[in-house]
Amino acid sequence: MENAGSELALARAGLLPSRPQSQPVKTALYVGAVLLVLAGAGVVWWNAGHPLLDLEGPGQVQSSPDKAADEKNHESPDRSADKATPSPSPSLSPSPSLSPSPSPSPSIDKPAKPKPQHKLLSELTPESSGDLNTGEARIGGHDYPDSLWDGCGLADGVSVTDYSLASEYNRFTTTVGIKGEDGAVGTFGLRADGKEIGSWTATRDRVKKIDVDVTGVERLTLTTVDRQGDPLYCTVDHFIWGDPTLTTKG
Repeated sequence: MENAGSELALARAGLLPSRPQSQPVKTALYVGAVLLVLAGAGVVWWNAGHPLLDLEGPGQVQSSPDKAADEKNHESPDRSADKATPSPSPSLSPSPSLSPSPSPSPSIDKPAKPKPQHKLLSELTPESSGDLNTGEARIGGHDYPDSLWDGCGLADGVSVTDYSLASEYNRFTTTVGIKGEDGAVGTFGLRADGKEIGSWTATRDRVKKIDVDVTGVERLTLTTVDRQGDPLYCTVDHFIWGDPTLTTKG
């Protein structure tokens, strides 16, 4: 008892070293450490699901959620509109439908206009003839292979020849001339259905070209006359119709 009392007195005086703590104290310390660790783990877990910190850059800490919400409420309208309004996606315009091209309407060929046809008067058979011949003749320095010609020797020096045209032609062309003595003059005449349509004179040195309308003519009459008018003395040897030609309607 005396030793116990002396130790207590020394301990109060601070002359004895402190004794190691008792077992209950150590247990309490361990429990507290464990609770601290669990608390830290809970904070980490909660922060993972509800982050309080947002790193905007190295060493920078974003403000608390309340402050962030307040800043969001005060955000500029333009910036909010930019964030709220999604950019329109490019619209694809429908490709134009290919309508079938209309098939060309069948062209209706107009009937071709008939080309004018030519027919030599020598190919027709005359209805009446005095002394008419066919063949090649030369007048005015030119040869006419399909000519009609007649000579003097008739009672009155006049030759008359009729041709039926049957209203099938519209033009009559020829070149007329004579062969005979110097100073001889011959007269060539045409009648359409008995009506005179023209007369032309020719000499040895001068020929005449004839081109007349015979549209609708049924009968064409060719006449030749020696200007002397004396059947006993003819100055014209031959009256020549150089290549007389009829032209059909075109």
